[in-house]
Amino acid sequence: MGCDLHEHFEVRKDDGWKRIQVLPDLDWDTATPEQEEAYWRLPLFIGRDYDLFAILGGVRNRMNVRPISRAVGSQTT
Repeated sequence: MGCDLHEHFEVRKDDGWKRIQVLPDLDWDTATPEQEEAYWRLPLFIGRDYDLFAILGGVRNRMNVRPISRAVGSQTT
């Protein structure tokens, strides 16, 4: 079973944090394999970076690194 990160980008304005759209919208139900592959290759698409998961929250920590935050929510390893 995979474990994905879904990125949400925000910028801070005078009146607080605002979500911004950085990655293009993709309809995964109708996308061609070529469109999916192009999306996965975008530099801001994180996807399944298990080393990053380990650094962020200790999830799938095969590197045995000290995470910068404790994991929250439901998880199985």
